[in-house]
Amino acid sequence: TRHYPLLVLLHGHGNNGATILHQTKMEAVADRYHFIVASPNGTGKFGRLGLTWNAGTCCGSAQAKHVDDEGFLATLIDTLAAVLPVDRARVTIAGFSAGGMLALRVACDRSGVASIYVNVQGTMPDTTCRPSRPVSMLLFAGDDDEDMQEEHAENRRHHGRAFSTSAMGTLRFWARRNGCDSTFTVLRAEGHTDYRATGCAAGTETELVTVHDHPHAWPGGHRSWWFAPKPSTSVDASLTIAEFMATAPASTPISGDVRRRQN
Repeated sequence: TRHYPLLVLLHGHGNNGATILHQTKMEAVADRYHFIVASPNGTGKFGRLGLTWNAGTCCGSAQAKHVDDEGFLATLIDTLAAVLPVDRARVTIAGFSAGGMLALRVACDRSGVASIYVNVQGTMPDTTCRPSRPVSMLLFAGDDDEDMQEEHAENRRHHGRAFSTSAMGTLRFWARRNGCDSTFTVLRAEGHTDYRATGCAAGTETELVTVHDHPHAWPGGHRSWWFAPKPSTSVDASLTIAEFMATAPASTPISGDVRRRQN
């Protein structure tokens, strides 16, 4: 039986699984690149409205109630792998905004749950981060993303860890944790700049895509609602993720992984 890569796609704060599928156009990309995509819902008080994730330092009721979203994602992946032809060595957790923050928190605490983590325009949670092994990491940031700018500035005001005060700080942190070379390859193109680490451990890949003139939105995607910021079309984040998934190395899965204590 053929097995397929799995992408777990996490919505932003206040949205839901259906919204992120529309926003990213990921179902069509999954068909083209032959991987399984799952878009779970966070938790909230009003059905599928106003759903939130607990990313440690964010957000809403999920954080306030200490919802174990890390454990939820680990169990979800185990459950999907039990009923679908999932290649457990090629699991990706990706998210937008607060969903991206949760993806990074899982990478910090339970890095064995997936082999690839993708953060699309969420700040890294200002919590202890001790990944147990190298992981492939893909980051996106928009030059005109006021939400990211405000959150990074707030972390700086509170003397936050360097990885939580800028997108470049996040990239440098993961490059160090992945054992990469100290300098990055910089690729400039119309509308975006890519920073890629080289020489990373276990063949892992570590990259930041900075999208110019781009607000708090999914690059190359649809608006999440009628009055939401209009995404840049210079980068298609969904296609970039699919290509990253195709080239990043597989890893030995650790079912459920081990939760590390947050200080």
